[in-house]
Amino acid sequence: MEFQWITEKVNITCKHIICTDPDLYSYVDKKDLIVYTKNKVHFRYAKNGLLNTVCQSKDIDGFTAVCVCGNEKDILDYKWLIEYRKECIKKHISFYFIYTGKYFYKDKLYRIDVSNRVCQAEKAQLNFIYYPVYDALKKSKFRASFHLKESDQQYIKEKGMDVMTRHAYDFIVQRLKYKLINDGKQTPMKGHPVFIAMHACACCCRGCLYKWHHIDSNMVLEEEQINTIVSILINWIVLELECI
Repeated sequence: MEFQWITEKVNITCKHIICTDPDLYSYVDKKDLIVYTKNKVHFRYAKNGLLNTVCQSKDIDGFTAVCVCGNEKDILDYKWLIEYRKECIKKHISFYFIYTGKYFYKDKLYRIDVSNRVCQAEKAQLNFIYYPVYDALKKSKFRASFHLKESDQQYIKEKGMDVMTRHAYDFIVQRLKYKLINDGKQTPMKGHPVFIAMHACACCCRGCLYKWHHIDSNMVLEEEQINTIVSILINWIVLELECI
């Protein structure tokens, strides 16, 4: 099976990627993409036959991203995916689940047709991107002072991340797509988790977008730029929730 699509799915520049399918090794050939397989991921089988990985901090230290793909013979365990993802987020490592493989276990065993393995992985909504700008923002006393309160966390739990993403997109279009006359004052400091994220990520006004993200203040934001800003906000929220 041709796995060249993996280089398109992982759409970031990363020095190292962990992949759970050794068969992918020969298919991935890119200068800035190095796939470590058996030497970095250790397989073990639980008594129930589920595929798990010894996921310890030392196993992923030094990596900028982890890419998880199922294969044709092993059962990929959803609970393991969740734990592995949490470990990556805590270590500030991007996490991509891009291929379920043939057998996937979540409450029960599923046999997934090859035509659905990519879309089913996408539906799981487990991808997490750690943007380099997060490191710079942490050095700012003002930006680093923003955190989600308990009421924000509860709101996210009730509404879900899909709603947060839609709200983030709407706020960016309404407040940042064009430079407003009151630029610098268009985003409240409280009242919505996305507002908190906008200030924490310096996406609160066009002036901050220029200073931190190098986006011309006078240009109209393009769709790709809006989607990137939304992704920065949503992934910051995920980082907050998982690291509390």
